[in-house]
Amino acid sequence: MLHFLECLMERLKLEELELFLVQAWFVWHQRNCVVHGERVQDSVLLNKRAVEYLEDFRNAQVRLDVVPSLRAPSRWQPPLAPSYKLNFDGALFLDPPASGYGMIIRNDKGEVMTAYSVQGPLAADSGEMEILACCYALEFALDLSFHDLFIEGDNASVMRSIADFGNYSSRFGHILLDIHASLSRLSWFTVSHIHKEDNFVAHSLARYARLVSHDVV
Repeated sequence: MLHFLECLMERLKLEELELFLVQAWFVWHQRNCVVHGERVQDSVLLNKRAVEYLEDFRNAQVRLDVVPSLRAPSRWQPPLAPSYKLNFDGALFLDPPASGYGMIIRNDKGEVMTAYSVQGPLAADSGEMEILACCYALEFALDLSFHDLFIEGDNASVMRSIADFGNYSSRFGHILLDIHASLSRLSWFTVSHIHKEDNFVAHSLARYARLVSHDVV
């Protein structure tokens, strides 16, 4: 698969590659609709819709770039419709000892669909904290029937582990099994690492968990 993508990158212009990837995503989504007994769309219109979605996405980026702001603009990018983007993060508290977990789901317009803060026992370290944050976030998203997700976290090592199906030899293996079980229930997903500053909202929700003793939605 990686070799195939490398060949495409060598042979196609950036605009052509972007369109191909969007078209492939629509075909994959159509396939999932068939598998799950959902209504499928007219295949004749798929290419037209792919072009329209890509144009809408590019226009959205232009609008985001020109919005005046007193703070440095975030590089967070909205997902392509009809999917949603799930961002999660964790925080460690020493007094009292506890961990906080935060997640947020937004649509292609950047609108918040739902957000979540919860406090839990103190994790052993930041790695365990981040992987538990992902586990909680996926469970919450599935409970609310979100099944097409761009999943983003700011711990590169954890995100690589989540994307590596079949490797459960680490001390987080049992948690990864739960995460992969949740991922298998999704119709479509991608797993990506982002910079911490681009995950600011999820981190703020995780920090907010210090102030609460119960789940906050």
